Order: sequence, then C-alpha cells, then structure tokens
Amino acid sequence: MLSHRLRHRVQFQALTETRNTATGERIKNWLPAVAGGVQLVSVPAEVLTGSGKEVVKNASLTADIAARINVRWFPGLDPSWRIVWDGLIFNIASWDTDITARQEYRIKCSAFVDKK
Repeated sequence: MLSHRLRHRVQFQALTETRNTATGERIKNWLPAVAGGVQLVSVPAEVLTGSGKEVVKNASLTADIAARINVRWFPGLDPSWRIVWDGLIFNIASWDTDITARQEYRIKCSAFVDKK
C-alpha cells in the first residue's frame, strides 16, 4: 500500500452496552473500537466516495453516500463496527483484502445523511 494515499483519518467505533446502576436500564453507546490492544481512533485511510443518491426513508428525504475506505490491515476487523470520517457515519457493508490478505483492507460502506 502506498502511504501517500492514506491522507485521511478515520475512527472505527464498536457498539457497547452498559447498564445504568440506578435504574437498571441498558444503555448503548458507540465507543472507539479496540484491535490488538490499540484504540482505533485516528487510523490513516484513503476515503473514496462515489456518487450519492437521494432516497425517501422514514418519510424524509435522505442522501445515500457510497464509499470505499482503504486502510492498512490489522487483526480483528468486525462487521458490526462503524466508521466515522469527516462527520459522516459509515456502516460497513463488506470488505476485501489484498492478494496476500495481510497488507490492506478495502472496506465498502454507506452513509445516510438526513436532509432537513
């Protein structure tokens, strides 16, 4: 992977569930994901956004943005995580690795932006 292409910084987030000690209510939070003992807060990446489209979702007009995010390979990528870049939240749809399966991930994802 050519390092000069990794000009963006992304954050991987994992959904965690805690319990409120006073009420017993379950609280879900998105926190920085951890892989190999390292928080994935400012991961060098190449973000390639494609053409977007507008769709009606839940009776409101939203923009659907498709993207491919390339990052260096690391152990433990989880499909339930999400990626935050430039204020946009991307849901991971799928990912591929390079031919050696040890150099980079090519993550396909999408983001929905409410247009109000």
